[in-house]
Amino acid sequence: MAARERHERANNSTRREHRGNVLRMEDESGFGKPKERGGEARSIGDLLRGAAAPAFRRMGFGRSDLVARWREIVGPALAAHSTPITIRYAPGRKSAGVLDISADLSHAPALRDAGPKIIEHINGLFGYPAVAHINIKPRR
Repeated sequence: MAARERHERANNSTRREHRGNVLRMEDESGFGKPKERGGEARSIGDLLRGAAAPAFRRMGFGRSDLVARWREIVGPALAAHSTPITIRYAPGRKSAGVLDISADLSHAPALRDAGPKIIEHINGLFGYPAVAHINIKPRR
């Protein structure tokens, strides 16, 4: 009988319903059932944009649209070789700023030539004259 008792104790200790704080599968709390999730699906880009907003503001980008849409603004060829760094404004102003761009030296002349068009596109995106000048810095 001693062997049979040991066997029953071992089986009872591994059963789900006899464990300490573990809920039973048939419990009405829904253990083992898929949980319902609320809200609509959001893209990872939208989530990251919201999470990165404070960092963008510290760098002078009041809106992250400029960074997120850089490829659309300058085109795929220039976007692969350049990155917006900051927008600097005069004290107390939020318009007519200077956009600093980090770029490969070989693509700096093309960016300089496209400067007026880039400024026009950015200001159209923002809806006000946010950028007046572009400053191109060599990428390291």
